[in-house]
Amino acid sequence: MTSSSSDQPNDEMVERFMHDFDAADDQSAVVESYGTRFPHYVGFFRRQLVSHHLLNAAAPIPAEAVPRLKPGDTLDDFRIVRFLAQGGMGEIYEAEQVSLRLRRVALKVIRDGKASPDFRARFLREQEVLAKLHQTNIVPVFAAGERDDLQYFAMQYIDGATLGHVVRFLRTHRRRNGGSSQTPSLAKLVESVVEPHRSDVSPDASTAAQSFAEADPSATSGVSLVVTDEYCRSVAVSLAEVADALALAHQANILHRDVKPSNLMAEKSGKCWVIDFGLAGLIGETATSAETGTEAADRTLTAAGAAMGTYAYMAPEQFDGVAEPRSDVWSLGVTLYELLTLRRPFDGLKRDPAGVTLTNVESSREEYSRQAHQDEPAWPSQMATRVPADLDAICRKAMQKKPVDRYATAGDFAADLRHWLHGEPTAANPPWPIRRAWMWARRNPGWATVAATACALLISVTVLLLYTERLHTRAAQATADRETENVRQRDRQLELLALQREHLSPHTDGWRDRLWQKGTALAADGPDPDLRDRMAALLSGLDAKHDPNFNEGAATFLAFDPKGQRLLMGGYTQVKTDDRNDQTEPTRVRDLKSGEVRRSSQSAVGPVGW
Repeated sequence: MTSSSSDQPNDEMVERFMHDFDAADDQSAVVESYGTRFPHYVGFFRRQLVSHHLLNAAAPIPAEAVPRLKPGDTLDDFRIVRFLAQGGMGEIYEAEQVSLRLRRVALKVIRDGKASPDFRARFLREQEVLAKLHQTNIVPVFAAGERDDLQYFAMQYIDGATLGHVVRFLRTHRRRNGGSSQTPSLAKLVESVVEPHRSDVSPDASTAAQSFAEADPSATSGVSLVVTDEYCRSVAVSLAEVADALALAHQANILHRDVKPSNLMAEKSGKCWVIDFGLAGLIGETATSAETGTEAADRTLTAAGAAMGTYAYMAPEQFDGVAEPRSDVWSLGVTLYELLTLRRPFDGLKRDPAGVTLTNVESSREEYSRQAHQDEPAWPSQMATRVPADLDAICRKAMQKKPVDRYATAGDFAADLRHWLHGEPTAANPPWPIRRAWMWARRNPGWATVAATACALLISVTVLLLYTERLHTRAAQATADRETENVRQRDRQLELLALQREHLSPHTDGWRDRLWQKGTALAADGPDPDLRDRMAALLSGLDAKHDPNFNEGAATFLAFDPKGQRLLMGGYTQVKTDDRNDQTEPTRVRDLKSGEVRRSSQSAVGPVGW
């Protein structure tokens, strides 16, 4: 009934192989590599590849990779139906529990070969953890036992596939662009994964490819994936269920420490289960191991105070040997990232300073740790088209470097996913008031219609009132403006009349300057023909000043000096007649400021000048 243990590698090699196998896109290449390096264990490696093919295409099992238990074999109360999968801790079979009317169960059997005490302790711990937790999305344990060298426990059988197999299925089919335009939900994808292999491409397979169709298959850079709203919503529903399960485990003081797609199983109905607690520990417990010095170099399970988990999904603090509930939140965020983009945020590969991957260097724990601590990955919305902004923000919040910046609990993660599903504001992407109102309207279309109608009516009435008031205001303002203009014109006419009257009145000292200033002020209000004529008349006038001491007699010509400070008076001569005597005046210069007069000896009559 059982095969020899000689083809079973030790714990360290199993863990190393399982890590590389789970992280690879091409599992066949990993099996080929390990089979070449360790030919004595090629049967074990091929059985792992068979379990992968069984879930992807129901391919027949090669003879060289036959598992230990065959259909029809019994293990205490359980009869084997078929081999399901090969894991790091053992093999998983579909079986029937004979005593309970052939109830279908998943039977997990510890792997054949020499297993360390710590390995067996982990196997027992997983049984104890699953038996302690009772939650609708944590697979329950029905029974456990041991016979000869076979240690096992029976769990509820889940008719579906792991999310890891869903991701690989999508990676395989995403380049196909034909078929129906309908895009499937996660449940539909699970059906496509577990369907028996067909020679032709099934409608479901081609339809599944639609959910990650490439916008440009030939493109080598930029955004290449297109996700649908239906797919995103189904992923959010499933991971919210997983987050609920993790929240309950955390409340029971249990950490999962290895959340990843291959440890989450979805039914054909879409319900998601947490199926593997092999690395579970207590909150506040430091990762410990009873492994030898050689086993301490294990890439997944290490010595005391070191990292526990799968590198690609481990939170930064897990690489430092510290795990807490928010570490599981990080891992679930990485799972969401991978489901949205079909790739992991960190690949553990070293790159040169130019960013080119060093192809001859394998991924390492140190590089995974460095990337998790330091690098910022391209976020889902940058890697795939149509990723909702809120879902992208939720993924980013779950994967914050510092635990304090992530969701405080897995329950908060689940709540935010459901907020997005229900069209409600999310903690990861708080909306502005306008967007918050729009989201409320989407959730409450009836009330939104009533509110919109009431708002429209209120706005219409308000606009009408404001418009009427504006018309009244404009009319009143126009009347006031007309009255103001009339008053201004009346005052202007009065000032023009006053200017004319003063111009025609007897002049007094400084009359011309006064009238010029008044005319200039009136001209500032606009052109006026009457004002123009008055100002022109002022230009020809003299601003005379009365001097009572001026008594210089007659003169034939007058001339002011250029500065206007002296007056030159030409000579004057008049011959005596019957009614008057001779009058003679010489040429004279009068200083207008001092009144001093200088007389010339000449009295000739004629023009004078300076």
